[in-house]
Amino acid sequence: MKLVQLKLMIQDSLASRGLKDPAVRQNAMENIYKFMKADGGVFLDENGDVRLPSDAIVIRNAYRKYKGYELNSAEKSVINEMYRFV
Repeated sequence: MKLVQLKLMIQDSLASRGLKDPAVRQNAMENIYKFMKADGGVFLDENGDVRLPSDAIVIRNAYRKYKGYELNSAEKSVINEMYRFV
């Protein structure tokens, strides 16, 4: 699955939930998407398909290091969604 496909699937999932403030998770999705594109050698294979580590903690730690501070609940939720779809 390509990163763009994953992003669209997550956006559709978030939009269908009836969240109180969906923009917060949409923003988190955009930020994580940018991170994954910037660090594509780790999370994308040679064909550009998403390659997630077996444990979500790995990607959470990498994203935390990238942004320089702790993840918020929206970011954790988006990462969980990524694992659900991949």
